[in-house]
Amino acid sequence: MKIRHSKVFPGRVEQVREARVWLNAVLCAHGTDRIPDGQVAAAVLLLSEAATNAIRHTATGRGGKFEVHACLLPGTLTVECVDGGRTATRPAREQVAPLSERGRGLALVDAYADTWGPLTDGRTGLAYTLTWRRAPSARLRPVP
Repeated sequence: MKIRHSKVFPGRVEQVREARVWLNAVLCAHGTDRIPDGQVAAAVLLLSEAATNAIRHTATGRGGKFEVHACLLPGTLTVECVDGGRTATRPAREQVAPLSERGRGLALVDAYADTWGPLTDGRTGLAYTLTWRRAPSARLRPVP
């Protein structure tokens, strides 16, 4: 069964937290039989990075908005962070100095997501996918 949730957020820095809280609530509402806790935490972390990039690098942060779309299938979660566009660059990892306080967002996305990249359907933004093996149901008992 496919489950979809979407929400629009104003393009302000404090809305990154609101987006994280929203996604965490959406995913936790479906229970750990649907998505493991570690994957919930990873999904929320990656949304924080995608939303921050939208605000810093696109028209989202200049009075725009960003949209978050979460699609949950058995064993798979895809999250899209659609931004305000109008930027000259596409999301890409960059080399950062060891003591730099910025520039590691897409490295985190790359490390945790099974797949990720810019949206390719005419919208601008970033999508990422997390996958996991489905845990056996607690109702099933091993045969002795």
